[in-house]
Amino acid sequence: MKEAELRDIIAADIEILEKGLVLLKKEQYIPNSLGTKGFIDLYARDSKGNHVIIELKKSDASAREAIHVLPITNGRFIAPWHDMCWYINKDTLQKGIQSMERSCKVKGIDDFIIVVIQLDHPIISKKEAQMKEEILQMAALSGMPANKDVKLPTYEFVAYFAMQTLSKEKCLSILSADKGQYEEAQEVIGDMGEEEELHYLHELVVGLDPSFYKDFYEIGYPAKINDFLESMEYSIQEIRRYGINIMWIRHRNAIYVNVRWRRKSIW
Repeated sequence: MKEAELRDIIAADIEILEKGLVLLKKEQYIPNSLGTKGFIDLYARDSKGNHVIIELKKSDASAREAIHVLPITNGRFIAPWHDMCWYINKDTLQKGIQSMERSCKVKGIDDFIIVVIQLDHPIISKKEAQMKEEILQMAALSGMPANKDVKLPTYEFVAYFAMQTLSKEKCLSILSADKGQYEEAQEVIGDMGEEEELHYLHELVVGLDPSFYKDFYEIGYPAKINDFLESMEYSIQEIRRYGINIMWIRHRNAIYVNVRWRRKSIW
């Protein structure tokens, strides 16, 4: 049976999945400018008023693709551009979390989540190791001296930060606190498309002082954090939710960040 056929059968009697479910739409469109891949299979609401997204996937590989369909809450979305902040120990982790909270408070960012991941064993960041190797290669090509024996730090924690998508107007309002950044942003975004524009503005907002304290930093996104957790031994030490009721779910090798709604994946 094809996914489309199964979708239509379920749509005709959606309460077969859960009593009280009400179908709102089949093939709900979500604009690509918000970082999604177009359509979700079934969009419903449960008896408590929660949004429910139902996706039908014939394989685990397809299910992992589904993480690029972003959550909805009252028509709003979690931004697809996240932040992975690495910390050497618990002291720097706490300093980092406090800096995230302060940064968001100063900037008027109310709705976000911080997922604290503790690694079973301290590790070197693969990204940082890659950067070191690239620097050594460039030094060799240019004939400059470079110390190959520099040891990279090991990290015990990662704090994964994601916030609700901000509008262009909200981003510019936040950036107006820094005249130089604001004027540069206004100039640069003039030649950008909507998706590139929002991505650029979100990066500027996160980087604006007061920014996050971190021992090392990487850009994050759902597929990246999923691959990271699949390859690591770890525990979720804490999930801090701010503003809207956000849930973090890892299910059958997929990462979902859900906001006042629940996802049902059917194989």
